[in-house]
Amino acid sequence: MINHTYLIVDDSPADVELLKHQLSLIPILKQVFVCGAVNEALAHLMTQPCHLLFLDLNLPGQLGIDWLRTSPHRPPVIVTTSSSDYALDCYDLEIVDYLVKPYTTDRLMRAISRTFDDKISKPRVDSQNIFLHVNRRLRKFNFHDIMYFEAFAAYTKIHTVSEVVVTSESISMLEDRLPSSQFIRIQKSYIINLDKLTTIEHRAVWLNETKLPVGQRFRETIGELFRSKSSKIDNIDWASHDA
Repeated sequence: MINHTYLIVDDSPADVELLKHQLSLIPILKQVFVCGAVNEALAHLMTQPCHLLFLDLNLPGQLGIDWLRTSPHRPPVIVTTSSSDYALDCYDLEIVDYLVKPYTTDRLMRAISRTFDDKISKPRVDSQNIFLHVNRRLRKFNFHDIMYFEAFAAYTKIHTVSEVVVTSESISMLEDRLPSSQFIRIQKSYIINLDKLTTIEHRAVWLNETKLPVGQRFRETIGELFRSKSSKIDNIDWASHDA
């Protein structure tokens, strides 16, 4: 069963309780967190993963719409607000959906379904970089510098060409975020950068001098990679790849 983490950013206790009740009716395993203002939400996101954010626009302090305008690196957002005034502005800011209160549970379910069915749930990455939470801060990593990711309990170690650091995001969340054309999961604990791959074996892969195991259920994927890429990639040694 899918495990999602949701964040509600709304200063109305009644609206929060209604949304939490509606979410409880949706058969997806989830954790729901609540913040009453933008600054609280920012602090939460620095330390906690979030698959989907429900944002009211009329918040104390900084307005929700202002946050959207100034935060390009954020979780996917469903706006839940009492007015349609900012709908066009919000869609220009690439939100998932815009719900005007009161909305039905069916309407909410369609918005959530769109989030994950359309893969809009992937937090933003550009073509060469990804932002990850490290030491309570967002840090930018260039894909070229990343060798592989290693599961580390509920966290993940990022092995780069020069250092190893830990991000608070799980390896499964990273798998959803990373471009599948460049990163591939080879075992429950490892995701590798294909650009760093130097040798493929049946039960292991090498990234220069680092040997990593290939999990049994991922061997078919490696086999497909061997068959489809062997004639196109000239920096990989295909030795020891037995059936």
